Amino acid sequence: MRPDKSIPALACAISLALGMAGYGVAAAPPSEPPSTTGAYTAEAAAEPSAAASSDGVAAAAEVETTESQAVDESAESSRASLRPAYYTASDEDLLAAEAKYTSLEANLQFQLENYEIINPSYDEYVFEYDIDSIGHDPYVLLSLLSAYQGGYWTIESAQSALEEIFNAQYTLTETISEETYTENVTDTRTETDSETGETIIYVERSEAERTVTVCTVTLEVKDLKRVPSSMLSRSQLAEYASYMSILGGTEELFPDSEYQKYIDMEYTDYDVPDEYLEDETFAAILAEAERYLGFPYVWGGSYPDTSFDCSGFVWNALCAAGFELERTDAQGLYELCEEVDESELQPGDLVFFTETYETDCTVTHVGIYVGDNMMLHAGDPVQYTNLESDYWQTHLYAYGRIS
Repeated sequence: MRPDKSIPALACAISLALGMAGYGVAAAPPSEPPSTTGAYTAEAAAEPSAAASSDGVAAAAEVETTESQAVDESAESSRASLRPAYYTASDEDLLAAEAKYTSLEANLQFQLENYEIINPSYDEYVFEYDIDSIGHDPYVLLSLLSAYQGGYWTIESAQSALEEIFNAQYTLTETISEETYTENVTDTRTETDSETGETIIYVERSEAERTVTVCTVTLEVKDLKRVPSSMLSRSQLAEYASYMSILGGTEELFPDSEYQKYIDMEYTDYDVPDEYLEDETFAAILAEAERYLGFPYVWGGSYPDTSFDCSGFVWNALCAAGFELERTDAQGLYELCEEVDESELQPGDLVFFTETYETDCTVTHVGIYVGDNMMLHAGDPVQYTNLESDYWQTHLYAYGRIS
């Protein structure tokens, strides 16, 4: 249960104390459960030195009660500087926002399924979309909406923001063109002989050009979890991550959400052998990376306060260990590495994967190799993973070492 939310003025008075507004590009988590898929474009990288800091705080609209303090204290060690935050909108408004967004999606689906009836002016129609891609998770929506609105909102005040989010997720394009075809034309006529009464059928074949108007309908759908990085500032993205970490304190509202795993802190842990930690560089990388076990995957996240995507997670750990790197995506990290053979792998090397989601980039995911065919990466959530699984072997691209 959330704390009492009958004092929105207090919640609105609490502001976020984060200065920098940029965050970097990154690859999506892999599509293997419990990971997610998608592609996106985020803003330019922020200063690398900030990645090693644990002082950033995403203090999004938090009401001080015994219950909320208990959540913060229980999460202190595992959540580092990511502080759980409660939604300040009422449950009724949260449910109304989810219903409104679902109705927008239902209207879009209806429009697509009946496009020729609604728009009958064209000769031919070409449809380029997957209607099954329409959909969203309610907690991603409500966390994005709450961060975008600055904390407190009502369903009346959120109408415009809901439409903005919808338009950021779905782009419906209608392209009209003319095409000319050359087709065979058959002309048939009959004549009756006046003397014999016999009917004669004449068939004449010819070619003729026919111009038709073609309507091409394209729907571009972003996974909703990709949208926050393009709509939110860094401080807002930190607020979004804070909401997602405890589902805004409303896990009872949508029990079927895949993000219930955040509440249960479901992630794979692993004890790295002590002898591998004799390498000081690897020990420093691992010490930073392990602080964020169980953190939610956030597309475009680069810092502890915003949580991480796969490349942001690796970049942050490398910077904390003393590497001076510009924020980049998984493809960019690969290009900074020297490839190494599997037989030469060492703890602290990077593991790269391909085709874990649709994109023009070859490398789409990256993790930190920790030895014994295990890696630590920002899946969903941040966790250890065994590289010997069929999924990872199928998508494995290369091993690399930062020089």
